[in-house]
Amino acid sequence: MSSKIPPAILLLLFALPVAARPPDDSGSGFTDARAHSDSLTREQRLRIERELEQSSRQLEQAGLLQSGVTSIDPYSLGWPLSVRAGFEFDDYHGVSNFVDLDPDYPGQLLDYMCNERTYDLASGYNHAGVDYFLWPYPWRMMDQEMVEIVAVAPGTILARHDGNDDRNCSFGGDDWNAVYVQHADGSVAWYGHMKKHSLTSKGVGETVAAGEFLGLVGSSGNSTGPHLHLELRASSEVGAAIHEAHAGACRAGDSLWQAQRPYYDTALNGLGVHDAEPSMVVDCPDPGQEAASLADQIALGSPVWLSIYLRDVIDTQPVVELALYRPDGQLFHQWQFDFNPPQPTHYAGGWWWWRWNTLGSHPDLEGTWRFEVSMGNQTLERTFVHGQSGTVFDDRFETLP
Repeated sequence: MSSKIPPAILLLLFALPVAARPPDDSGSGFTDARAHSDSLTREQRLRIERELEQSSRQLEQAGLLQSGVTSIDPYSLGWPLSVRAGFEFDDYHGVSNFVDLDPDYPGQLLDYMCNERTYDLASGYNHAGVDYFLWPYPWRMMDQEMVEIVAVAPGTILARHDGNDDRNCSFGGDDWNAVYVQHADGSVAWYGHMKKHSLTSKGVGETVAAGEFLGLVGSSGNSTGPHLHLELRASSEVGAAIHEAHAGACRAGDSLWQAQRPYYDTALNGLGVHDAEPSMVVDCPDPGQEAASLADQIALGSPVWLSIYLRDVIDTQPVVELALYRPDGQLFHQWQFDFNPPQPTHYAGGWWWWRWNTLGSHPDLEGTWRFEVSMGNQTLERTFVHGQSGTVFDDRFETLP
């Protein structure tokens, strides 16, 4: 009997060290619809309203404002945020709160789609704007100064407030950093919670164009995390009506947005490769930066975490398809993620990670790996180097190709 091993068995033995296998562990986290909220005290709001009313009258007398108040033109407002070059992920935001259209309080909530994606307070405050929060790693994104606040419409600066602390993560009564812009029809946009000393160099009475830089997203004033509070008022007068720009079942008429986004704007904000377990848990009131631990190379024998970041996570969203490919293009592992939420059935943001203690040490596993994720019509991918020149971890935002 020959002792020679048949070629087919040799091939099988060679393939065993690089066989596909599932991850060793997984984890997740959520931010709910109230996680990024804000408020102005009654005194703060009245002080701002009086300042804006006085400034508008003075600028009009000086011939720097058009007179007359009509209404904001339908389909005229642009998007209020812009990401800077060098951003690591594919998107940078989520929406946590809309305008509360129910004048009663507390706990009497009504957003433009007749749901309760808003809030009010026992003090009598009904949320008066839209909150756009940074996602994922909001504090890190704020510190890296990645997201700009831009004008939704052309207008004239009525007032600007700067120099206030921008690392708040609770309601403490502090003043915010903000820019206030009056439009040609007399309506006024409030851009609040800006990063300290990030405001435009333009002053009161100067004009801005639609899409022009106004400042950076921060967490100044009564704020629970880095976000923009965009508030639209019918005029600069004290007590002017609040506008909800979105059109829906409980806000009749045309949308004020050039392109209104879906109520549940579910999407993948990005993918991550990490050398340690990613975390967005912060130590309030000194939040610092979250533990992103992003990596572009992983050493042989070292663990690797793969992550996904979603906004508007809902129970009816499409199934997420995930795949990890070896350097030779062969599939290493493929799996699905079907969101089956606890209550509530909507989260403003969510993240999930999967850990392999090691991807193996066989030479065929050294090189560039590809992590690919699809959800509905959206497909993202991210590559990383395994082995070769060792581990070079990168915890900065890299310039996109």
